[in-house]
Amino acid sequence: MLHSKGLINRSLILTVLVLVAALLNGCSALGPTQKPSEQAKYQGANEALLKAADNHAGLIELYKTRMQKGEPAERDRARLELGQVYLDTGDPESTLFTIEPLFLRTVENGEGRPDAEGWLLKSRAQLALGQPTPAMESIKQALALRPGHPHILNQSGLIYAETGNYSEARQAFIQARHAMLDDLTVKNNLAMLDILEENYKAAIQRLMPLYTSGQADDRIKANLTLAVVRAGLYQEFRTLCGQGKTEQETAALFMALSEAKPAAGVH
Repeated sequence: MLHSKGLINRSLILTVLVLVAALLNGCSALGPTQKPSEQAKYQGANEALLKAADNHAGLIELYKTRMQKGEPAERDRARLELGQVYLDTGDPESTLFTIEPLFLRTVENGEGRPDAEGWLLKSRAQLALGQPTPAMESIKQALALRPGHPHILNQSGLIYAETGNYSEARQAFIQARHAMLDDLTVKNNLAMLDILEENYKAAIQRLMPLYTSGQADDRIKANLTLAVVRAGLYQEFRTLCGQGKTEQETAALFMALSEAKPAAGVH
């Protein structure tokens, strides 16, 4: 739920964004030609504002513009950033379309090959499209380039979980934690495995302390609620989700969630 303070902050951010964009346009139209370093500084500030405002449409236009100018490495970076925005907006097909040129290059023609970040992004998009086998092939390429990278290890765990290889998934998540992936993501993913293995008590014990201490994000809350439902703990479910609902509404939600799928932490 969004509070009024959050809405006000979002409005302020958007207002500042519009003003800054207008200022930048005015400077480029009326002022002296900016030095490259100054242009980069202003572009970076604009990008930060767009990200703070979750302005995906603005980011898409920004990265498309960057893909058309600058050094090859800068264009490649913009291509990856654009692919990530598409993935963030739930469009993994556009992600794969956008980054595919990076994977068609060869060493012979002097062009750089994708780095681990590119393979990771490709794997995430493939998994989002329900393609675990290609996703695993891509993540293996990423692991070959960055063997101990926490986000790559986490992604391999998500793929293993998707294909029912829960033991391998658990091992990958633990390796990601050793590699300093944030604890909340790891605990949530381990709880996801607990739920998939029908060990609901373990999932509750793993997530409830995060909830009571105020650390739980939406995915953690969703998995905790799902574990409580699958464990048949109706009273605990009422405490988590029953505020502002009638008994009939709470019972209907309890029944509906009994068939839900756990939410993974993708980081």
